[in-house]
Amino acid sequence: MKERFFSMDKTEANRARLYHNLASPAVLFSLFVLALFLRMGSLDWGLPFRLHPDEWKYVSGGANCHRGHWNPKYFRNPPGFSYLNALWQPVWLKIHTPVEVPEWLGIDPMWLKPRENVEAAFLYRPFDLVLGGRMLSAVMGAMTCIAVFFLVRTRLPDLYALGAALWTAVSFANVRESHFAVNDAAAACLVSWAAVAGLRAYRNGRLRWTIFAAALGGASVAFKYNMFPLILALMGLWGLRFWTSQKEMRRAKRFGRILRDTALIGFVSLLCFLLICPFPIIDAPAFFMEIGKLQTAAAKPWQGQDARWSGVQLAETIWISEGRLVALFALAGLFFTFRRRYWEFAIFPILYVLLVTSHPLFFVRFSLPLLPWIALWGATAVYELSLRCRRRAIIAGILASSIFLLGAVEPLLKDLRSNYLLKQTDSRIEFLHWLRTERSEKALMALDQFSVPLVYRSVADFWTAPLDPRIIYIDSLPSDQLDQLNTLNNPVAWIAVSDFVTLPGYLPDSYEERREALCAFAGNDEPVKIFQPFANQWHPGRLDAEDAYSPFRNLWNRRQPGAVIEIFAKT
Repeated sequence: MKERFFSMDKTEANRARLYHNLASPAVLFSLFVLALFLRMGSLDWGLPFRLHPDEWKYVSGGANCHRGHWNPKYFRNPPGFSYLNALWQPVWLKIHTPVEVPEWLGIDPMWLKPRENVEAAFLYRPFDLVLGGRMLSAVMGAMTCIAVFFLVRTRLPDLYALGAALWTAVSFANVRESHFAVNDAAAACLVSWAAVAGLRAYRNGRLRWTIFAAALGGASVAFKYNMFPLILALMGLWGLRFWTSQKEMRRAKRFGRILRDTALIGFVSLLCFLLICPFPIIDAPAFFMEIGKLQTAAAKPWQGQDARWSGVQLAETIWISEGRLVALFALAGLFFTFRRRYWEFAIFPILYVLLVTSHPLFFVRFSLPLLPWIALWGATAVYELSLRCRRRAIIAGILASSIFLLGAVEPLLKDLRSNYLLKQTDSRIEFLHWLRTERSEKALMALDQFSVPLVYRSVADFWTAPLDPRIIYIDSLPSDQLDQLNTLNNPVAWIAVSDFVTLPGYLPDSYEERREALCAFAGNDEPVKIFQPFANQWHPGRLDAEDAYSPFRNLWNRRQPGAVIEIFAKT
């Protein structure tokens, strides 16, 4: 049962109950609309160009289902989000607004007519499908704030559940990642709803709710592998209920009941995972080969990537994403969670943090499943503070509401700033436009693939080749073998160097080493042209892999997203 909040007479209690019954759904719906608005702002960023390196993996996987290829044969990311795209794409193509393609690309408009057929859109307008995948992420990211409301409501009054939902609605990391057609926002949404069902089962003792939570948990693992701590948390929750409830222990009579039920949870989770991702059984060689490649890639960070411990990076991400006030209240709320022995609010976060901190690589997207619990702990601290006003309900309500609103300001400003930056032209697109419209020479230009928009794969020819025929990619050409470029029939006359040069991870060089080698090959270190996304003078520094997607740090020091790109004429 929820703790009684304030001392009220019967009439006042009835009025409060009526207010909550009417106001809470309306406020929650408004928060969902706010969350969706923030996640849909600038949703078409960068299109029709491909700037995010991972989006096309998921979107093309969904489109390939309509072409009769439902086995992705690529399992370093599970296929759940691709299959969700496959279900959504026919609907999306009937209701979407087609993405505009700039004329300076020189593509025959005949090939670019809007398509309602998934296979035709896949071949000629792949970016329309990418926009549809982003819409899925935006909706599921917004639905997470509703899940947080019900999650917090299992312990706290509606006001505090709504406050936590507000913090989730404006969560900067969640808003940002919901702009990408990748699996992270969807997986975090599924995990949050699974946690809601799991906590409900913990409160009422009904196994069917735990089974439902296990089914959602298994589906979430089929969207992203690192969601599996939720399954362990559900088993732990069910076991904790028996250990802490003498009545249930008498009913169960023996320890075997716990083993039976937890085995059932594991079985249902595995079954739901295999229903979405059956390939460990039907294509075991390809599946386990891909998992091996995933483990190898994860163990070898590329040059320039942040080498700090993942735990430090996770803490920094929470501080940046949720804002200082929310982070501090969450820390206090975690203290109260342990002090009050609310173990159900700590099992999954602890397991998930252990997983993240044991991994050598860290990305902002890894934080998404944890952020709803940050909001929960923060709301817990606000509630504990409000209890000090036990006999002054109005003052406590105003105090709590003010804290929730103040806590939302910092992440909201970052959301708006990030969406504004996404509306600006990426420096990689600017560079491509300059190359196609202002440079008429036939001489080749050597560059890394992250200097310009990436190409799409397995579609029409004009999207699968560099968007200018003079471009030569040199990502995998070692620095001591650059002289091979002099053997080409049409010599290289230009060198482009971006601070994303080490992103593919093909070469051991740091950014500084690679830049020095390319300048030595060009014969000078004075660029003839610089595409500068920063408002102030840029100085070479640590590579921030997040900037390949969109800015996460230094939001106010940027004029636009993208890399710093320097052009050198070869002498």
